[in-house]
This record gives sequence, C-alpha cells and structure tokens, in this order.
Amino acid sequence: MKKKILVVGSVGMTLLLLTHRVPEAGEWVTESDPYGYLAGGRGGTAAVALTRLGADAVLSARLGGDTNGNRLLKLLEESGVDRRFLHMDGTQNSGLSVVLREASGTTRTICYPGANAGHSPRAVEEAFACEPDALYVEFGVPFETVSAAMNIATERGIPIIANAASSIYNPDYAKLPPMEIFSPDAEEAERLTGTRPAGTASCLTAAHEISKLVRARYYVLKIGDRGSYVYDGKFCHLASAYNIRVKDTTGAGDIFTAAMTCSYLECGDIRTACAYGNAAAAIAIARVGAAVAAPTDAEVREFLATHKV
Repeated sequence: MKKKILVVGSVGMTLLLLTHRVPEAGEWVTESDPYGYLAGGRGGTAAVALTRLGADAVLSARLGGDTNGNRLLKLLEESGVDRRFLHMDGTQNSGLSVVLREASGTTRTICYPGANAGHSPRAVEEAFACEPDALYVEFGVPFETVSAAMNIATERGIPIIANAASSIYNPDYAKLPPMEIFSPDAEEAERLTGTRPAGTASCLTAAHEISKLVRARYYVLKIGDRGSYVYDGKFCHLASAYNIRVKDTTGAGDIFTAAMTCSYLECGDIRTACAYGNAAAAIAIARVGAAVAAPTDAEVREFLATHKV
C-alpha cells in the first residue's frame, strides 16, 4: 500500500557555477563551461524523489512569488507532489543557493533562505491534517518549525526520518524527540563529532559519538563515493556505493535519503533500504540536475537487478 509521507523542508533553486578557480578580490575569471539553475532544495528534491519512487509525498514548505517560485511550482506539479500545504509568499524571493565548484572539487556555497525563513510551526501543524504514515524532515527551514513538526509526529506515534546536512540554522539535535532514522552527511557528521567519516573505523567513531547527541533507532551516515554506513548501537554495516561515472552530485544525498525512506517504510529492513538508496543516488549522479535527476522505482529496481557493488 502506498505510504503517505509528510515532507517538511526547504524548496529553492541552486545556481551552479563551474570555475577552474575562484577569483581573487577585484579579479575577473572567464569560464567557457555553462552555468545552470537546478530546481529543488532539500525538501523539494525529497518530495519529488519520494513521489517518483511510488510514495504519496505531501510537501509543507514556502515559496516566493518570483520567477524561481513559479518554476519550482511547475516542477512540483508535474511530479505529482501533493501541494495542499505549500504556501506562496508574494513578499519574498524563493530560496536560492549559489554554488561555486572549482576544477579541484572544492565547493563554496552562498545560501539565501528567502521564503523558507518564514516557514512556521503553525503551517506544519496544519499539514498534519493529511494524516501521514511518516514524517520526513530536513533543516533548511527554522529549527522551531522542524521541532514543532517532530513533536507532533511523536505525539501521534508517526515515525520520523531526518535528513541532516549543513544548515544555516545550526540545529540543536539534542532537543529533538527520538527518531526512527537520523541520516547526516559527512560534513554534518564531522561538524558534530570532529571526525570525518570515511573508512569503517572513522565511520564507527563518528556514528558512536552522534548516538550520544541524537536519539534515533538507526544512524545512517552518507559518505559520498563510499556509500552509506548504518549504526544502531549494537551493529554496524557499510552499504557500498556503485562505481558510476559522475556527472552531477547536486541533490544526491537528498535522493538517497528519500529512497532509503521509501524502502524502509515498505520492508522494515535498514540494510535493504540503504542498498536501495545507494542505487537511487547512483542513477541520480549519472544525470544532471537536482530534483529532476531523481529516478523512478522501476528504474531503481532495474538498476539493482543489473549492477553489483
């Protein structure tokens, strides 16, 4: 039976600028590679991915009344995302991230929250009228809004999956109620623990330290081209990534977490869920785009049947 998942998070555009190097102050650098606008945001990308993977995604978010907002709205409509609780704010711009990616791989990001900063606890309270089977959150909207959503879910016995990545709001995870799955990326894991998860030893160290700070049944670390690492206080498991030629990694972590969520709610097995998430992310990074790179369930299942790690 199709699961209804309430997504609380940010929606926005990413302006991706590829450069051989970042200019010094007052210097001009000319590039031949094209720049691109990628639609999604962490919450928007998750909602699109969940819908394409077969879930009923209900998005609680806030868009600005600008050209980017209209483009994002069109993407959500075409993807079949439930938009009953998507608010349009004509006084604000939509969220925008400007990403400068150097040839060396170094990335610098400037974030403009825009309308996302106005997403309120009252808005998420209204969104629970959809009676979701699960709550999916990320931290690109004010912490009190995410916290309010999680508290309501806890009161109603609704499982919570948290996609934790670098956020301008510096969330205090210790103040949040227990979650089913807490899934930080490598950067957030390092910020929390001082340990960069890469190999199995550093992953175990980071996961163990995170378990002292955040209450969850499972901790799933997203470790890039190594895959994902699961820890529950008793066992650990490395779900290896697929060897895929990379075109664009924008949104890959969000697509992984959405896919993992879909699979876990269906089968209840975290290892199977991480393998499914890794496959979805592998498909996504072989494409260009954020939300538009998200695969369908049929594509992921075909990929799993034809690829080995």
